Amino acid sequence: MPVISVTGANGFIGAPLLRFLVGRGETVLPIVRPGRVLEGFPALRHVSRIDDPADWSRCFSGADAVVHLLSLAHDNHSPAAIEQVNHHGAVAAAKGAIIAGVKRFVFVSTAHVYGVNWSRDVVSDDSPRNPHSAYAASKCRAEDALLALVDSFPRGLVILRPPLVYGENPKGNILKLVRALHRGFPLPFASLRNNKRSMIDLRNFHDAIHAAVRSDKSGAYVVCDAEPVSIPEMVAALARGAGTVPWMLPFPAAAYAAMSRLPLVGALVGKMTGPLVYDCSRFREDFQWTPRHVAAEGLSLAAASVHWQSGALN
Repeated sequence: MPVISVTGANGFIGAPLLRFLVGRGETVLPIVRPGRVLEGFPALRHVSRIDDPADWSRCFSGADAVVHLLSLAHDNHSPAAIEQVNHHGAVAAAKGAIIAGVKRFVFVSTAHVYGVNWSRDVVSDDSPRNPHSAYAASKCRAEDALLALVDSFPRGLVILRPPLVYGENPKGNILKLVRALHRGFPLPFASLRNNKRSMIDLRNFHDAIHAAVRSDKSGAYVVCDAEPVSIPEMVAALARGAGTVPWMLPFPAAAYAAMSRLPLVGALVGKMTGPLVYDCSRFREDFQWTPRHVAAEGLSLAAASVHWQSGALN
């Protein structure tokens, strides 16, 4: 039976991906950093030197396909560390996979490679990349280097560019919103009815990754849910899962602009006041993939999982 190796297998996307793949009848080989363990997956391997193709080759021995998830998210780390892991580490992993005889390589990048120019324009695979952060820039450089290796994999190489991923045990802005809902904070989003945002349910993303592994098509693709949602729709769904009633206030455009300059909440408000819609129709056609889960359900489940996490609301 073919073996699918997953790097970053203990992360927000990777840990449930392992369970998803096993549920689909696949054999998995988790790869994690030294000292990490995975409940239910004793047969894992540890990568010590992420910039060393030989170490990756040892880890990938016996694998038929690799899903490379290992990365440092966003800008919580130094630019040098982000570059080392997200760019050089990814290239070393791909070269190690080639040495190990891996046939298929799936690299999880990010839709942030397109930048954050909020507008009414829909972003597609062919839109120009314009990264605005060290995280996105490192993913861009990794993409370019990996696409140069595509012919080294008998079944090709594919790059997936998801927007915000939400699901159980959420991170980042979704977790911040759930905390705000539990604490009864007023949220100035009632007027943002037209700022539709594309996201992807974690379960949809797992299904998309599986489709990418099983296909032989190569290239870089946006992958997202079928329909974008507005911030008020997002908050309402999270509130249902959290068992709270959202307190959303209408604010004029000038007030949003002023709040975006405030410390602590400014960056969050700025990110949430503009539309950002992606088109993943090419991925859906090429990989015969349809996202099955909708945001109203998935966001509620995400919020419900936070509600029961010990200490998650502190």
